[in-house]
Formats: sequence, C-alpha cells, structure tokens
Amino acid sequence: MTETQNIFEPSISESTVDEILAAMRDPPEVARDKWPRIADLFRQLVLVVHTEHRLSSMNTRTKLDKTLRPLLRDVSSLRRRIGDDELYWMNKLLSVAALDLYAKSTQSINPDEPNRYVAPHDILEQTAAPLSDFERLLNHLCDMLEQFDRVDPGEYYTWIGSAGSKREVYIRDEVVPHFRKGGGIGPDTIAVRRIAGIYEYAFDRRFNVNSIDDTLGYLQRRDDRDARGVKANLPRYSGPGIEFSCAVIKALQLDGFFSAYAQDRSTPEKKQRQDRHKTPDWKTTSALVERQISEVHLINRIGDIWRNDSKRSKKLAPKT
Repeated sequence: MTETQNIFEPSISESTVDEILAAMRDPPEVARDKWPRIADLFRQLVLVVHTEHRLSSMNTRTKLDKTLRPLLRDVSSLRRRIGDDELYWMNKLLSVAALDLYAKSTQSINPDEPNRYVAPHDILEQTAAPLSDFERLLNHLCDMLEQFDRVDPGEYYTWIGSAGSKREVYIRDEVVPHFRKGGGIGPDTIAVRRIAGIYEYAFDRRFNVNSIDDTLGYLQRRDDRDARGVKANLPRYSGPGIEFSCAVIKALQLDGFFSAYAQDRSTPEKKQRQDRHKTPDWKTTSALVERQISEVHLINRIGDIWRNDSKRSKKLAPKT
C-alpha cells in the first residue's frame, strides 16, 4: 500500500486490489468493473478499523439507551406534577421548611456549610421552568441519537467532517464515542466481518474458512513436532477466504491490530478493565501500524474470529 500522510485517509487504488490478488495462490476471477468499488471498500475498511480502535475504550451507548428515555419520562412526569394547580398550596409549607433549614444552618459553627439555604416564595414556579428546559434538552438528545443511528459506522469520520462549522464538527466528534453501537467488539473482529463482505462481493461466492486441525496431515505434522520437543505452532485454517483475508490485512497494514487485540485477550481481567478507561491516542494508533504478527498467528486469529463470530450469529438468529 502506498505510504500515506494521514492514517485516516489511506491512499488505496485499483493497484491495491491487484497487489492483494497477486498475493493469493489461485485467486478466483474478479470482474474488472468491480475493482473501483473494491478499492473504495478497502478505504472504508481502514477507516472503520482505526475508528473502532480509537473508540474501543468507550461503550456508553448501552448505558445511554437504558438511562435516557426513562430519565425523560421521570422529568416530564415531575414537571407536569409541579405545574398542577393542586400543588400550589405547598408553596407556603415549603417556605416554612426553608425557614427551618435556614435557622438550623445559622446555628452551625461554620455558616458557609452547603446546607445553608433559603427557598424563594415561588419555589414551585422557579422549579418548573428549569425542568421544562431539561425536558427539552433530553428530547433533543433523543433526536440527535435517532439521527446518528442513520449513519453507517464506516461513515463516522465522513459524517463528522461534513458538518458545516467548527462548532458542529466539535459536537459530532464528541457524540460519536457515546452514540455508537457495537461497543465491546474488537477492531479485529470488525475487520474480519468487513473483509468477508468484500470477498463475497468481489468473487460472488460465500466467505468461509476451512478448519484443518482434525485432518490427517495436520495431526501428523503436530505429532512430528511433539516428538522433536518443538511446540506445535501450525496454521489451523486454510482456504481462499484465509488467503484473501491475510493479503488484505497485510496490504492495508492492519496486522498490528490483530497482534494487539489478540494479546489483549490474554491479559488479566483486571488489566483489561483498566485499559478500557484509556482512550487510544493518535501516537498509539500510529505505533500499531508498525506492529507485526506472524503468518501462523494471523491465520489462526482470523479463523478463530470467524468461527466464534459465526457461532454468535447463530445464537442471535431468530428461531423459525
């Protein structure tokens, strides 16, 4: 892949498609008119992987979905109750309670303590207005969330950059980490999913990986290494899907992500929890591009991701 000035604007062209196909032993034929679209899909792939890496420490969308609308219902209900004429008789009682609170606070050794407070006579009216403003703000946040959900994950940065003013760019950049769905799925898994889609578009055939760890040839090689006291580090998957995935990952310099996230899964749980609170910066992301992973580890990582992801999809599929 041609060296780029910005990792979020990769220089990918039809020559990249040719490079990837040349890396495969016997690639299926690809219609020439598909090459521009395939190159565009590669660009999207790089953007998505880098974006997911940057956002991997954030997963507040689940909390937001559980909190936002219930909070809006509570605020709306409270605002309506406070606006009810039947409650206005409490104004005098609230004023008396405020006077009692004030009297007790003045008896304190420190008169500047936080509980020193006197409520205004129109406390209910003054409370209703801020609640109305807060309700309007929560409704607007719901609208922003609905608009964001129409954006494809591969278009996050295009969407941010297409905002009209610097202020709008800032707003969009701030909400993406909290609005996005799919938190908790690693960039390497996202990459394999996307690569599978590109494979099916390019070759007009279903993406799959062949598990070979139960074949006679694999067992013989493993036993031979065991007999020589060598740790069996052999590829457990094969097939054109694996070849295409490896070629794409290497050409687009994404192998560092597979190395990093494979290592993350082997670290202690406590360390993983601590790392989730650290947002990867651009320097860290750039360093990942330089990381490498062995061919065997890359093959096995791709195969494991695809096999586990397929099992997950089957569990989530509706029963007929």
